[in-house]
Amino acid sequence: MPTYLDDKQANEEGALQFLIFSLNDALFGVNLMLVKEISQYGIVTMVPLMPSYIKGVINLRGSVIPIIDLSARFNHGITTVNKRSCIVILDITQEGESNDIGILVDDVAAVLKIEQTQIEPAPAFGASVRSEFIAGISKFNERFVVLLDIAKTLPLDDLADI
Repeated sequence: MPTYLDDKQANEEGALQFLIFSLNDALFGVNLMLVKEISQYGIVTMVPLMPSYIKGVINLRGSVIPIIDLSARFNHGITTVNKRSCIVILDITQEGESNDIGILVDDVAAVLKIEQTQIEPAPAFGASVRSEFIAGISKFNERFVVLLDIAKTLPLDDLADI
């Protein structure tokens, strides 16, 4: 079952809330329950010998937060940072361990309530992102939104050395 479909997170009507953001002119969504905060893009310290999609780390109020360049993770090249670029800090729990991880995005578009009946399964082909990263597809302003399965998208094993 995709990580966004936790019964505790759905309200009485069966709706879930997602943070919608843009990346390379495409829209993506992550479950709002995972979002800790949104931070302005600032100084990122590179860490040697990390995969190319790990941009580096930031110091957020005394905590070291690894930053993932989602565009690079999806093999779409390095994100070009601009004035609207920001870091979405996510609280990811895997194997009982909670970790804060930042994802670099082009722009945050909205918080969107989506009925579970409006979420289609991930396509078997044709998506610009590997299908195992996709929890589902929905629509926002007549555009498709790729809802990410964050547990599969962000590999905590690669971050163990940070």
